[in-house]
Formats: sequence, structure tokens, C-alpha cells
Amino acid sequence: MVAARQVDDPVTVSLEMSSERDHGLRNAAIKLLHVSGYTPLRRLRCEVTDAVVILTGVVPSYYLKQMAQTIIQRLEGVQSVMNLVEVREADHESPAQHAGDGGPAMNQATGILEIEQEGEMLLLKPVIELRDLDEMEIEEAVDELLERMDHSGVTDVFLDLHRTDVLHSQASQLAVELWEQVRRHGGSMAICLI
Repeated sequence: MVAARQVDDPVTVSLEMSSERDHGLRNAAIKLLHVSGYTPLRRLRCEVTDAVVILTGVVPSYYLKQMAQTIIQRLEGVQSVMNLVEVREADHESPAQHAGDGGPAMNQATGILEIEQEGEMLLLKPVIELRDLDEMEIEEAVDELLERMDHSGVTDVFLDLHRTDVLHSQASQLAVELWEQVRRHGGSMAICLI
């Protein structure tokens, strides 16, 4: 008797490969925007469907809107870019606010984390899939957080992982590294998983 071999449905296999490719393109696009040297580009959002990158968010100039598109177009595997980024001129107030001055908190992002100051606490939210991190990127994120803590004088941290798959070792490694460094700086850390 000959055993029958199951053949995968070619449509399903194609969709899975497309989804994996889109996921990789999204993470690569986000990383490129974060290392571009243009802080407003770090706050842009990317979605990818069938190798088409959709950029959304707000920047203060048309130059930065075009720069974001140019950076993404250079990414190998991208078919096209839908640039839905809005341009809003920045207020003439200084965006840098220090802890305790009563002004609004400043949002900043590392290549991995969005950092928002709320009073005497820094709120951290991942901006990319943590499962794709390597050890060097984790160290860089921790170093950037420590710089922000030193600059602002804030020692307490809230890490929001509720939209993250924390079962991946990279997410756990990031949380542990952050906790160890925050503790060494005399602070405390809370983690949200739900």
C-alpha cells in the first residue's frame, strides 16, 4: 500500500509567504524611519499589504513627508508607497518639556520604544515587533532609555507590552534588561501585559 502525501493548497502557501514578506517589509520600513536621523519620521506608522507600504502620521513639513517616502522606496521588495502622511506646521513653542514644569509631556521614540513622560513616570510602548530584535538593538533601546531618565530626572518606568507577544524571548529579554537598569538607577518599573 502506498501512503498518500498531502499537497499544500498553492493559494494558501502563496498567502502565507506574502504575509511573511509583508511583515518583514513593515519591520524593515519602521527601522529605516527610526534610523533616518529625522525625529518626526520615528512617529510615522507603516502598514504593508502585498508589498505596498502605506505611510500614515503627521510631520511638520512637506520635505519630511517626501523624505519618508524616498527612504521607504529604497527598501528592496517594496512595490510602491502610499504616502498618506499629513503635514502640519509645528507650533512655535519649544517641544522639549522638562519634568515638573507643568507643560505637556514630550513624546520621543527610540528605534524600538515610544517614550512618553507622564508626570514623574516614563511610559514605554514598543513600536516594532519585539520578536525581530537582536541583542544589540535591545542594548541600544536600554541605553537610550537611561539617557532619557538621566536627562529628565525621572526614575519610574511603565512598560506597556499589552500589544506584544511576550512569549518571544526578545520581549522578555528587553523587559528584564530594562528592569535591571531602572532598578540600578534607583527607580521602579511596572509592566502591563493585558
